[in-house]
Amino acid sequence: MRSSSADETRGRIGANVRAVRKLRGLTLATVAGLAGRSVGWLSQIERGLRSLDRRQDIAALAAALDVSPVDLLMSEGPPAITSTNDGVGRLREVLHGTAIDDPLDVEARSLPVLAALNAEVIAGYRHEARYAELIREAAVVLAELHVHANIGNEAERVAALRLIVDLATSAAFCLRHLGYTDLAWIAADRAHQAAAALADPIYAGAAWFGRAHARPSAGTARPFRLASTAAERIEPHLAVGDAYGHQVYGMLHLTAALAAQIHGDDPGMRVHLDEAERVAALIGERPAAWQNFGPANVQAWRVSIEVEAGQPSLALSLFPAIDLRPLGRNRRAALLLEVARAHAMLGRKYSEQAVQRLRQAERLAPDRIHHNPLARELVAALIDHEHRRAGGPTLRGLAYRMRIST
Repeated sequence: MRSSSADETRGRIGANVRAVRKLRGLTLATVAGLAGRSVGWLSQIERGLRSLDRRQDIAALAAALDVSPVDLLMSEGPPAITSTNDGVGRLREVLHGTAIDDPLDVEARSLPVLAALNAEVIAGYRHEARYAELIREAAVVLAELHVHANIGNEAERVAALRLIVDLATSAAFCLRHLGYTDLAWIAADRAHQAAAALADPIYAGAAWFGRAHARPSAGTARPFRLASTAAERIEPHLAVGDAYGHQVYGMLHLTAALAAQIHGDDPGMRVHLDEAERVAALIGERPAAWQNFGPANVQAWRVSIEVEAGQPSLALSLFPAIDLRPLGRNRRAALLLEVARAHAMLGRKYSEQAVQRLRQAERLAPDRIHHNPLARELVAALIDHEHRRAGGPTLRGLAYRMRIST
């Protein structure tokens, strides 16, 4: 027999649903009715007998309970800061201790040096899913960029602000993957402030994308919902040959497509996905593309959208045709997580395939998988449903590294 503490650890999202429901003083029948689901379904969710494997369901429960989806997705929080992620403390100091018009008193290297660090070293860390190294480097470079944004001439100020948008957005993603969701939002908001100072619609769109994805969300956060609006603002400013602008525009349409699917707007989803595919075909695959935007990443997002639509067989049929070479380890890990979710949706006989895909994703980007709420929910569900048989030691090893009780 499982202990109650094991229940709460395994079915973390379900445990959060139950805790909020009781805090609100609501019955199972009331919440199930508000969410448009059955009482039996909700009871199984709360007891960890059924996994919440679709963002649409998480959003519906959050609305019924009058909380943010983030409140349901939050787990115990990140582990204590160790030598592998001690850059987080420094980055926190930089973000809390600076503003766009108020830099720290530090000596700043030249802008070309900082730009090269961002484009080569830091971008490489993100491509390889080396989040701890990225955070350590970003903390130093961001502090120096704030200096240039204040003491340089106009050209230097613009260059520094553009680099802040890019670097703060990258930091936000890595902080989220490490489990520091509140700090991730602060980093994304710093990118937004820098974009506002630039008054450049393309960079404003890039910052909006960062804010939309800074938190583990079921798609109801305002920046996520309004990604289509951000894309519309960019479109009139797109110029022939502007690869960066088209990449930002395309990623916003992909975000809008996923948001539309989460909210049950299939026609809207298709419009946004088609536009992203059109733009990707127009500019093709490019080295160091912003957020890996290109034909391959569009197809990877399509897999995610089909999983969210409850079409796991279709999602799995799309996967083999995707060229993984343009995608960094970080993006490939995200795709493999979606493939694992698709296998799990097909039933218990596909559990072993789900475990193997999860393990592949973990090898590529362990931090991303360990702290991802949907990955944690999936591992917990596999353990519960298969009684420790699915994947054998592979699944138990995953659970151990994710601090999920078996």
